[in-house]
Amino acid sequence: MTRARAYPADRILAVFRANAGLDTRSAQPPGGWETADGNLRGHYAGHFLTLIAQDYADTHETALREKLDHLVESLGECRAALAGSANPPSHPGYLAAYPETPESPGRPPPPGSPPTTRTS
Repeated sequence: MTRARAYPADRILAVFRANAGLDTRSAQPPGGWETADGNLRGHYAGHFLTLIAQDYADTHETALREKLDHLVESLGECRAALAGSANPPSHPGYLAAYPETPESPGRPPPPGSPPTTRTS
């Protein structure tokens, strides 16, 4: 938990902020699958939120609560920025660390599009 306590929340938020067109506050994404163009960017954030929340539930440390609040509030700012953009997402409340495109996971195909099939 020492690493989680010390890990800068802004690094976790960097890919979400970049996608929402917000200032990343000079934070670099964590790396690995959490890069500016990684296919799984944003995935680690869920694990990190769970880690901090579970540790806070066990310890009630103020610093953990503050980090958790900062993460959640900042993700809300990203969601609001996406909703208020010139090209808002197709789903109310959309939040992701990657742009919404027809190929985005969970996005329904446009009406009238042909069914997709996997050829792997």
